[in-house]
Amino acid sequence: MRAANLFPPVGWLISTAVAGVTGLALQSGDSPPVADYAAALASDDQKAQVTLSLPIRADPERALAEFRERPLLAEGRRPILPAPPEAKEVIEPEIPPPTVVETPPARPALVMLGSIEKSDGRQVLLRDDTTGHEAWLGIGDAQAGWTVVAIQPESVTLQLQGAEITLHLFN
Repeated sequence: MRAANLFPPVGWLISTAVAGVTGLALQSGDSPPVADYAAALASDDQKAQVTLSLPIRADPERALAEFRERPLLAEGRRPILPAPPEAKEVIEPEIPPPTVVETPPARPALVMLGSIEKSDGRQVLLRDDTTGHEAWLGIGDAQAGWTVVAIQPESVTLQLQGAEITLHLFN
């Protein structure tokens, strides 16, 4: 039989020794053992002599005032966040009233190529198929006589002389 099988592992021996030394150190301290607390709480005349480690507040207003004096989340404990940006007032452009025409205008040779949301509003990219000219337009801007009145992510509504037409993306 090997000698290693007769003795427990070294790690177990060390942890047991540390636990024993810690237990002795705690027993020799100034705090009374748990049995003394139980005995003191059992008798009515010794209840006043027992001091608990957590204070019990009979006056919640006083406890709240003390908490306000020393808050848990003080300014120095967290970084100061920047103030949120101020909301800007969005001014909608004025669209001129439509003029009434007897004959409806011909369908424009415009193609919607895309739209984008910018800080000053949504814009649309239109290409004139007759000239090949491309331009970014916002609400109230005009191309080939047609005025942009509404822009959606995949469509744009144009107006000319009271007639409205909606162009869809790549159609």
